[in-house]
Amino acid sequence: MVIADCDRDSAEAHAAALAEAGHHAVAVSVDLADEASIIAASATIAEDFGAPWLLVNNAALQDREFLL
Repeated sequence: MVIADCDRDSAEAHAAALAEAGHHAVAVSVDLADEASIIAASATIAEDFGAPWLLVNNAALQDREFLL
């Protein structure tokens, strides 16, 4: 399992928690606004895990104010 995030520390913390629970997880730093970063992260993932077969895209911004 790969945790890819622009916040390297956060990715490493989540990967460590998954590893502690018995899963094989690694952290990869990636900046989706930088094509070179995406290519480098993809190459790292492919080297370690092969071609990805599942992607969860969970990038979002959240406004923490009530709508009402």
